Amino acid sequence: DQYNQQYQADRQAKQTYLWEEVAQKGYDTAAFAQYMEYKKVDGTNIDNWTYQEIQEVVAEFLAT
Repeated sequence: DQYNQQYQADRQAKQTYLWEEVAQKGYDTAAFAQYMEYKKVDGTNIDNWTYQEIQEVVAEFLAT
């Protein structure tokens, strides 16, 4: 259904963003996962973040 397709597309966009901005640029992915857990309960579950929140938490992490 349309909702499921949008959910999958949003999830893929968030995963791609994280891959490109954290992993491919050589940042410590384990440290980033810990940072996500620190910022939000069950923070490593990508479904708990909006795309904008993902962008914000990546920017905060890279600034530390």
